[in-house]
Amino acid sequence: MQTEKLTIVPPGRGLSGAVSPPGSKSITNRALLLAGLAKGTSRLTGALKSDDTRYMSDALRAMGVSIDEPDATTLVVTGSGQLNPPTEPLFLGNAGTATRFLTAAVALGNGRFVVDGDEHMRKRPITPLVAALKSLGVGIEAPSGCPPVTIQ
Repeated sequence: MQTEKLTIVPPGRGLSGAVSPPGSKSITNRALLLAGLAKGTSRLTGALKSDDTRYMSDALRAMGVSIDEPDATTLVVTGSGQLNPPTEPLFLGNAGTATRFLTAAVALGNGRFVVDGDEHMRKRPITPLVAALKSLGVGIEAPSGCPPVTIQ
């Protein structure tokens, strides 16, 4: 086994610089939901646009939230302070964070909401969240223990 040596010489002065880490789909989805629940306009910068965040955006739009995308990492979200029942089930693909957060959030709404996903999401358990919401008096059903979830 050969070991190579590496010598590191300190620069002799302080270093400075700026780093811009990429956005996070998980943080972007949380911020989208909070902005969608707020009354007024929120500007989210440094957002990561991915399939998961697109599903969340589309679901919020289906409930009456306006979302503009002026550039690759910015979302401008305008909400009325409430989520309106959609005409179709809210499809969230395989976005676990979006599915769970949105399921809890629509429990604040008035009307019927169905949160659903793709074939993979329909195998992911959601029973603990359903049970917690039921214990708070929410009318909620997930017969298979996985999405689709119906909230009334």
